[in-house]
This record gives sequence, C-alpha cells and structure tokens, in this order.
Amino acid sequence: MVGFQDSLHDHPQDSFRESFQDHSLFVQTSPQRHILYLLYVDDMIVTGDNTAGIADTQRYLHHKFQMKDLCHLQYFLGLEIAQAERGILIS
Repeated sequence: MVGFQDSLHDHPQDSFRESFQDHSLFVQTSPQRHILYLLYVDDMIVTGDNTAGIADTQRYLHHKFQMKDLCHLQYFLGLEIAQAERGILIS
C-alpha cells in the first residue's frame, strides 16, 4: 500500500490522511468537501459529499494506477449494496 499512500499524499488538492482507526481508509477534509477513499486488496471505494471532488480523485488515481470505474457500488466484502432515491440498503 506504500504506493497508494505516497500517491494520495501527493494529490494536488489537500492531501489525504490515513485514518488512525483503519489503515486502509484515507480521508481528505476541507471546508468545501469530505472525500473518503477505502482500499481493500484490489477493491477501492471513493465516496464523499462533493461529486466534483470524487471525480477529481478518481481521475488522479486513474492517472497514477491502472484501474477501472465500475460505477455504483453493488458488492463489497460480501455485502450487497442497493441504491434508491429513498436511500441505501446494505444486506
């Protein structure tokens, strides 16, 4: 994960910080946005409260690493995630 850590710290916006609670979670916080990046083996989740910030982070990571965007999250670590207008269901 050293390569990912180095790249996230070099991100042109405010750098990501590794979470103390989970070393696979990286957080970028600013007054304008909060972006979360979770890495587990070869699966990545990029989420947050700012669509432009998420897209910017995805473009940056795609430039640094070979990856593909699978769009909306459907499965992660054995959990099924269903998204609807009324919210998110995790089962």
